Amino acid sequence: MSNYTKTTLTSHLESTNTILEDFASRLYILIPMGILTHYSDQQKIKPSVMCADMILKNSAWADRLFDADSQFSLEDIIHDFVELMTKDEHFVPRI
Repeated sequence: MSNYTKTTLTSHLESTNTILEDFASRLYILIPMGILTHYSDQQKIKPSVMCADMILKNSAWADRLFDADSQFSLEDIIHDFVELMTKDEHFVPRI
């Protein structure tokens, strides 16, 4: 692999990690702590790790949620978060 390719790949991964960390931090701030701890206790992971995992597994949803032009109610965000956590087969996202 050439140095250019390695540099490009490294840069892309760093950018992706920065976006993941940013989205996970925003989600962590948006979701009430009681809900975060409820689901993170079930999974036996930290709430911040659970938020990052949620972003990784639901990237299209996260992109819509954190789009600069988006305006969603906290109720819609919490609804989607809970339904994504429970993996409800009849889930219809609001976002």
